[in-house]
Amino acid sequence: MTHEFTLTHTVNRPPDDVFYAFTNSPMLAEWWCDWAFLAPHRAGTYYMYWESGFHAMGQYTAFEEPNRLAFTWSDGASPACRAEVSFSATDGGTRVEVTYADIDNEDQAEQLQTHWRDGLENLASWLEDGIDLRAARRPMLGVFIGGLAHEDEHGTPQGVNISGTLPGLSAAAAGLQAGDVLVEVDGTPLTSIEDLVGTVGSHSVGDSVSVAYMRDGTRHTAEMELKARQLADIPREADRLADQLAAVYAEVMAELDGVLAGLTDEQAATFTDVEEWNIRQILGHLVANEKDMQSLISMRAGGLVENSGYNNNSMIRIEPVLAFSPTVEALRERIAQTQAETVIAVRNLPAQFVARRGSYDRLGRDVLEEADVHYRDHIAQIERIKAAL
Repeated sequence: MTHEFTLTHTVNRPPDDVFYAFTNSPMLAEWWCDWAFLAPHRAGTYYMYWESGFHAMGQYTAFEEPNRLAFTWSDGASPACRAEVSFSATDGGTRVEVTYADIDNEDQAEQLQTHWRDGLENLASWLEDGIDLRAARRPMLGVFIGGLAHEDEHGTPQGVNISGTLPGLSAAAAGLQAGDVLVEVDGTPLTSIEDLVGTVGSHSVGDSVSVAYMRDGTRHTAEMELKARQLADIPREADRLADQLAAVYAEVMAELDGVLAGLTDEQAATFTDVEEWNIRQILGHLVANEKDMQSLISMRAGGLVENSGYNNNSMIRIEPVLAFSPTVEALRERIAQTQAETVIAVRNLPAQFVARRGSYDRLGRDVLEEADVHYRDHIAQIERIKAAL
């Protein structure tokens, strides 16, 4: 015997907006899954992936914009079933109805209902208030992940690189910093980024976890309380967001000027034992990062799928910057110029994108956080290098 169910939810946005949220790859990943690849047309295929390891795929059997979608659904573990989503205009909003049929077993039906019930709640929050409930409710250490660290010849075990910490969360309070390597959480060795995400995600906000990390070849431990991330309010107009970003840039540039004061070009090119990069390379990286931020802004505003990562840590990106900015002063001016370009990019966000509350707010938080936390992490790096010169 097969199973079926129907769920409904009202979203206070017009049907065109809600339909788009279901059929644009990057936007679907903003509220529903973690990665989505869609060919949005009848007979087109789709693939969705969640960081938990769950995935779903299928083919559109109906694509009637902005009223109705029908598609097959397969998770690879159970026989494929049929699904349909309809979008009906209501007073000031859209009634979304999700129907599944031919589900193989009761457990799968219950899991799908729970998944969609949470998803539709998040869809409304994302479109109406700009808040991804998954992020707002997720337990966090408060670290920026800088990729996987492999075991080295000095005996540092495999783990997860930390590229920075979020102010107000436990990692920053415990003194973790960029360059540290997380190696264990609650006794679980971190051999992949999924190990970190899964171990932390198995807890709830308010739980305490034991964390082991490496710094300069020495193992450290700390007890940390998992907290929910506080999401900043984003100005509703692109001009105001651009002004706010410019103000953050002004603050961090004043701090950067302070640490660069009195630094010679020779000192900036000197390598030390405290950091892998020299100061010139850090400054070149900041330029490359601004250029990548501009690409990110353009892609998100255009509804395009982001690539797998902007490798602004690569010398392939940094050396061209250094070649045309040979002095500390030239690099400082190049940073200021690319910051100004990023502000202009934000100021020119199209009105249609700004109206998509969730996507716009997410971008706003990302650019403000990058300008604040990322710069200050590298300013601290420069201070450590200067002290070792």
